[in-house]
Amino acid sequence: MGDADPLNGNDPYEKIGGDRMDSLAALESQKNDLIKEYRSRMRTARQDDDNEKFKRCANAIEEIEAAWKWLEQNHEPPAADEPISIEVRTSDPTVDEPLTVAVTGDSGPVETLVEAGRDGTELGTDQTDGSSGEATFTIGSHGPVQFTAPTTDSYDDATAVVTVDRKTVPLAFDGAPSEVEVDEDVQFTVTAAGSPTDGATVETDGGTELGTTNGGTVTHAFGSTGDRTVRATKPDDDAATYEPCKTDLKVREETVEMELFVEGSDYEVGETVTVHVNKKNEPQSGRPIEGAEVTIAGESDTTGGTGEVDLELTAAGELSVEASKSAPNEDRHYPDAGVTIDVDRKDGSLRISDIEGKRMEGADLTVHVVDGAGNDLEGASVTTNWGHDTETDSNGEATLSLDDDGRLQIEVSKQTDEVDYGSDTEYVDIEEFTREMEIAVLQQGLPDPGDTVTVRVTDNTGSAVSNATIVSSMQPGTEWTTDGSGEADITLSNQVGNRRITARKSDGDFTEAGTNIRVL
Repeated sequence: MGDADPLNGNDPYEKIGGDRMDSLAALESQKNDLIKEYRSRMRTARQDDDNEKFKRCANAIEEIEAAWKWLEQNHEPPAADEPISIEVRTSDPTVDEPLTVAVTGDSGPVETLVEAGRDGTELGTDQTDGSSGEATFTIGSHGPVQFTAPTTDSYDDATAVVTVDRKTVPLAFDGAPSEVEVDEDVQFTVTAAGSPTDGATVETDGGTELGTTNGGTVTHAFGSTGDRTVRATKPDDDAATYEPCKTDLKVREETVEMELFVEGSDYEVGETVTVHVNKKNEPQSGRPIEGAEVTIAGESDTTGGTGEVDLELTAAGELSVEASKSAPNEDRHYPDAGVTIDVDRKDGSLRISDIEGKRMEGADLTVHVVDGAGNDLEGASVTTNWGHDTETDSNGEATLSLDDDGRLQIEVSKQTDEVDYGSDTEYVDIEEFTREMEIAVLQQGLPDPGDTVTVRVTDNTGSAVSNATIVSSMQPGTEWTTDGSGEADITLSNQVGNRRITARKSDGDFTEAGTNIRVL
């Protein structure tokens, strides 16, 4: 170390305190010790706040490293100056494995340079260890290798030849899946000694080639279901023989998720809508799904090549739009899909066209309801503020029995799954019940003398009055009595002219009623 002069030495040997007779390994050890020493001096200079000393030490380290760089490239240890021999001590050497040779002379192990070469090409050099005479090489390709230990001109160089075999490297699939779907892109990564390897051929057990690895990978999509065995092989190269590998996987049906889109908004019963069925999460091209059955409220149709279908909306409310597809001839499975849409009823109209009947307590009213076109409307709800709740018949009519007097509110409405007709309201004043009789002659035209005519007696609610007594002004002493339907048959006398027909009833506080009959 004392002979080293990094800053003023005349050549690299003087700068690191070495000798031309030293081995390169000895010079490297000298260099490392010297750098360690100057770094220690730099720490001391920093502690002493001695900037000049610190800079000199830094410059010295730079000179040492520059000297070592020159020595690495140019130092040639002296050849052995004695008879020597070289021996290969590694049996059955293989590529990339340590291969040890030893050089010995008359006095034992020899420290000298050993060169490895093939066909005039240098494969590497190493300096033998002084104590064992051994040097270790790593050869990167198979074939014969000649090791040479040079001597001075007084002796022959020592040589030894050995054949280096290819190493055996097993191929392996890295992260290969055990199960994939039809048409799913699968990446097979082939490794050799744990690293991705190029040039490996990947094929199925049927001999179908999937490709040759580039960057260690091959990408393939299987077009049908079934169990597959995938193999990888690679031809021998200068360094290795590659053992093939395989992996098993199952190709299952492709699951194709469907998504639905219904054109438009503010849907109404009776409207025809267009429904699109597409592959979910796919680019626009290739998205439509043909052969899907689409159903809305019992209406169904099947999509064509554009993935579209037109369906009429036949009901109102929150409707499910559902799509399903059965594909027995495809290696694909289509789970059902659906969306919901809100469909409004069609707007219609109705009105109370008339209200018939006596507007008195105890009577019946007939309410007639028609639609916006004036047609009888069946099934319309008829309610009142008196508790009536009924529906119109096929003639658009509903009967209300009156059991009170006062103002009656009649409201009619109708709403179906398809149409909202709205509502209409009328107010009717109902009179308090009073018992009055009315008499009517049922015969058409004028009767002749001696004819029999029928009269009907009702009260002011329109109900029949039975057991009423009927008399004629021209037939004193003769009486007739109404039956259960309020009717009586009267045989007229043979006199011509007008006569008064009177109805009386003693019970029930009825007032009498009369009518005139003219006989010609």
